[in-house]
Amino acid sequence: MPLELPARPWYREPMVWLVIGIPFTSVIVGITLLTLAIRSGSADAVPDPVRRTLQIQDTDIAADRRAIAMGLRGELRVDPETGALQVRLAPLDAATGPTLVLRLLHAGRASMDQELSLVRSGELWLGRVEKMQGQAWNIEVAATDGSWRVGGRLDPGARSSELIPMLAEG
Repeated sequence: MPLELPARPWYREPMVWLVIGIPFTSVIVGITLLTLAIRSGSADAVPDPVRRTLQIQDTDIAADRRAIAMGLRGELRVDPETGALQVRLAPLDAATGPTLVLRLLHAGRASMDQELSLVRSGELWLGRVEKMQGQAWNIEVAATDGSWRVGGRLDPGARSSELIPMLAEG
């Protein structure tokens, strides 16, 4: 005579929990990933306005060409303790306005991008930034009217960055 085991309730069977648990976990993880993707912001690394045609992006590079024609080069210096910024650009004449626009573009998160005004003080443009430490930043310094721009990169822990036109010359 075979030995009969007492019947266990369904919730005590490990196979039932595998059948229920794996799909349930997949649904929860999928909803979480969708929420993160929606909240993360733009996926573009460069925030320039672009026109997408088929799989081609084109953007206006007139500001970059103007910076090359003007021979603009410079340097951005950062004081990590105070967040003070100094930008030196040459050759800019006195006709350049009293302010410039500085964009700090986070290397991986568009939602952390910052835009600041720099005020002229002699041959320098000065500003202050908070929450900049420990991040890699793409830098863009431009005229307030957008007629020219130069750029650079500031790596974590760096105190300065070279500013050059963002296109290769030639």
